[in-house]
This record gives sequence, structure tokens and C-alpha cells, in this order.
Amino acid sequence: MNIRHIRAIHGPNVFHHRPVLIMQIDLGSLAEVASNECEGFTERLLQVLPTLKEHECSPGYPGGFVERLKRGTYPAHIIEHIALEISELCGIGVHFGKTIYAGEPGLYQVAVRFKSEEGMKEILHVASELAEALYKNEPYDLASAMDGIQKIIRRHSMGPSTSAVLMAAE
Repeated sequence: MNIRHIRAIHGPNVFHHRPVLIMQIDLGSLAEVASNECEGFTERLLQVLPTLKEHECSPGYPGGFVERLKRGTYPAHIIEHIALEISELCGIGVHFGKTIYAGEPGLYQVAVRFKSEEGMKEILHVASELAEALYKNEPYDLASAMDGIQKIIRRHSMGPSTSAVLMAAE
């Protein structure tokens, strides 16, 4: 997998009425490997992030994402859900993501809402690395990666008074 770029759109856009990050990712050799075609993938993913069991996804009810995993869904969509869940676990939870084909074989755009731009950029990197490691059945130190994300969030977050002013303005 290769992240080509991540860009922020700060105003209303075609994906959402709130700010989003758009990651363009080339999935390489994993582009056509569905979750149900990789033995043990779903189990490994749910072992690392058991709270993904609550994601609704397109079916519209808790567990819907797990159903999609078992039926077979593709890496870019999985990365979207991993990023959303990690954002929740890191305290900057958002609940909007969208994955679309980007016009070339293996190339996708993953759009996610964000509260901390720099934090979510790092989350997208971590989500991609984690998904690739799980597909290849390799270890990944998610706890260490999440510590790094937390540091980035703290470094780039506003103080309490600035946050209060911003919330009042919104």
C-alpha cells in the first residue's frame, strides 16, 4: 500500500458539510483482495479492535460492518472503518467516512471527517499500516501507534479558552 497524499477540505464539500481529510491510497497487490478471501483476516481485525463490532456501515445497524467483512469488502473500506474507530479510541471520535474508487486500478479515496487535522492524518497512516499488517498476518504495535497519535493530538490541540470561543462561534 502507498498513500499518495492526504489533503484537507475545511468547508462544505461533496463528501460532507463539515471538514474532511481525503487520503488517496494505492492499494497495490491488495487492491482486489476481499476480507473474506484472506483467511483469518476478520478474526484478527476484531481481536485488535473489538469495538468495530458496533459499526453499522451500510446495513444501518450495529454489526453491519462485521457482516460486510464476512461477505467480503475491500481494504480501502476497511481502512476507513479502522480510522473512524481509532479516532474514537483517541478521544477525537468522528462518525463519517466514505470510500470511493479514484479512477485507476487499485487507487481509492478515503474521506473522513476530523476534529484534529494532524491527529486524523496520523490515524489514516496508522489505519493503513494496521490493515496491511493484518492482511499479511504480521504483528503491529497498535498501542505504541496510538500513543504517538495522542502526542500529536495534544501538540496540535487548542487550549481550553480558545476551544470555548470556537465552540461558541460555531
